Amino acid sequence: MCQAIGLDLLTDLQWITEQSDPALKFKEAEQRLHQLVPHYLTTIYDDWFLDIRVKIEIILLDLLIWMKEWLCENGKVSKAVFLLIKFIDLVEEKEFIYDEIVDCYIKLDNNEKSEYWLDQKMRYLFE
Repeated sequence: MCQAIGLDLLTDLQWITEQSDPALKFKEAEQRLHQLVPHYLTTIYDDWFLDIRVKIEIILLDLLIWMKEWLCENGKVSKAVFLLIKFIDLVEEKEFIYDEIVDCYIKLDNNEKSEYWLDQKMRYLFE
């Protein structure tokens, strides 16, 4: 059952990344992200399924970074940082998301928040 869900998620995410209309791509990605919960797909540990999880993680990370960049390009930096913070627990490798959050706060000229999230990144890296 989980394997089928993993394949469906991978297929959905691949379809989303292929969308050429940025507004549609963003809308579809946001809807799909809202359906996920932290630590999804963590109950199966066979090599085949772990490979699927890695592919999903890579796509999710790329999508989150793309969404942040698209929002920033459209003057919605606050929404970008909110999105990153909301979905940070969907990825295992959080280092890059922390970097993107810090970047948003730098764009917002909020040194206090950028330092806070840089500190969070350091804590994450040295846990």
